[in-house]
Amino acid sequence: MNWSTDGQTPEFLAATRMASLDNAIIASILERIELEPGMRVLDVGSGSGEYCFRLGSAVEGVDFVGLEYDANFVDFAIDRAKGDVGYPFEVPNQANSYQFVCGDGLCLPFDDGEFDAVVSHTYLTAVPDWACALAEMCRVCKPGGTVSSITSMTDNFYGTGTIELFGSLVDPASASLLRTVEKAKALLSEPMQLTAGIRPRKVPVSFDWIGLQGVSCTPLAHYFCMSDSALDASDRKRFVDLLYLMEANQLARLKECPETRNMLTDEQWEEYADLLELRRTALAECNENHEWNWYGNASLLVCGTVPADAPRGKWRAYRDASAMAQRALADCVDANLAEYADTSQLGPGRSAKVVLSRCDGSKLTVCGFDPPRALLEACGVTIGNDEADYLRIESRFRAANQSLDGFPVLSNDVVYGIDDMWETVSEAAMTGISVRFLDAGILDGCPVVACVATCGDHTGKSVSAHADLREAVMRSFARAVS
Repeated sequence: MNWSTDGQTPEFLAATRMASLDNAIIASILERIELEPGMRVLDVGSGSGEYCFRLGSAVEGVDFVGLEYDANFVDFAIDRAKGDVGYPFEVPNQANSYQFVCGDGLCLPFDDGEFDAVVSHTYLTAVPDWACALAEMCRVCKPGGTVSSITSMTDNFYGTGTIELFGSLVDPASASLLRTVEKAKALLSEPMQLTAGIRPRKVPVSFDWIGLQGVSCTPLAHYFCMSDSALDASDRKRFVDLLYLMEANQLARLKECPETRNMLTDEQWEEYADLLELRRTALAECNENHEWNWYGNASLLVCGTVPADAPRGKWRAYRDASAMAQRALADCVDANLAEYADTSQLGPGRSAKVVLSRCDGSKLTVCGFDPPRALLEACGVTIGNDEADYLRIESRFRAANQSLDGFPVLSNDVVYGIDDMWETVSEAAMTGISVRFLDAGILDGCPVVACVATCGDHTGKSVSAHADLREAVMRSFARAVS
């Protein structure tokens, strides 16, 4: 799926950001990220460049760089930065410089510490490997620089209320025409994975987890209604014209595509075009007819500072671990052992649940203490992992048919001394899973930890060993919950 054509087109982004990133909200953002002349700023997942241009409208002398994987978005942003894209798009503030490149946010093509600030807008919740993406953002930011993310906190993209696009303009005879057009649109557009990454409420804790300091949160709430007299007339017209341009471009695609062009006759396509024009006129005058349809949204700006003494290799090591996990997953797919992987967090960013659907129809669910490790553990169980001592030790306990209930409970001071373990276990409890950690002694010089996870009538038991007690606890937890 190309978001630039099938999902959030440049016109759509310009219209929605015009509402959600107005001057007051941009001012609030700049108070936190403190952009100054001479700074070099990276926007990861920059899309059509809208966030860069809106930040740039209120500052001068800043060098903005946007990275985006969709080449159509990049081409559009480059043209707009040069002034080649006209109305209804706003002209970027030429007191700044703008550069846009096509690239992978999980492997940024920049040196360590190359930027004074790294920003993103609704990015971490959309990128599947959010932890690797955040690690890369930290890597390319200078020590003492700011990494920030804006995340929508509402499940409904349009918030409360929507702008009625047709309303009473359409008579009953045209209603069936609109339904057919909606079916045609559905054939050309895949559902957008707006929440494939981290859960919105976990973004702040992920900043802390990745090692950023001074993590702060700023709520950003916006409301938009075209009938509000506080809205400038030129802004109202621009917003309406952006909506119209978005629909007109989509209409052209529908009429050209073999899958959809025969769903309506030429006369019906013309009738729909007339309805779009009629709506454009009506919406432009909505302040007079008092169409008080409005929408609102709540977002959160999360900021953190890259510590001056941070080991620069930390971020790269996390990226490499993520890449290794992805290769392991690819090996599973290539070997026809897995078809799909999905992750959902359990705990404050420390763990993830991975579901592998094997080609024989069975499903394998494995938990791990970060997305890379979760993938590695899932793939290890699927394809075998001879290097892991804990698998050998676990099979030994199985062979002996020992009851784990005979082991003493591991000290809470040990278990909950592990970073965020208490929160992970607490969140598991909220899903109905209770967990006990047991001290299974020492084997071959390694601490052995057993975990019993209970959910209703189901019980999961696991025994794991590792030279590092922390690793033994986490692995036993992951296996038992799985």
